[in-house]
Order: sequence, then C-alpha cells, then structure tokens
Amino acid sequence: MKAEKKHLQVLSEHKHIYDFFMRSQELVGFHPHIQDAVFSAYIVHDPHFHVNRTCPACVAEALINIYKWFENESNS
Repeated sequence: MKAEKKHLQVLSEHKHIYDFFMRSQELVGFHPHIQDAVFSAYIVHDPHFHVNRTCPACVAEALINIYKWFENESNS
C-alpha cells in the first residue's frame, strides 16, 4: 500500500466505532490510543485539525466529520 494511503487504512480499521455511534448515538470503545490513531490519520488531510478531548460532544463531532471525509475519499 502506498504510504499516502496508509492513513485511509487506519480510518478503515476503526470505522466500526463510527458505524456503531451512528446507529446508537453512543460512543463506545473509542479509547485514547484509538483516538490518537484516528486523529493522526485525519491530520494528513487537515494539518490544522485539533479537538478538545475533554469535551465529549467535540470528540463526537470530530468523529462524524472525519468519517464523512473518509467516505468521500473512499468513494472517489
């Protein structure tokens, strides 16, 4: 896999968390090390990305935005 697409693979590996959140509106299993991986993968697209991890609504909103972007990237 090309290095520039590795970030998409990381997002794909953790998409089940987003999918469950969208079905249940509960953010389950989004542990700090997974947040690190997902947020770091998204920084490839937006180097100025930042999220306040002490704000659950902010984390949820970031997750939604990241996976909307991911789905657009995956379909292009």
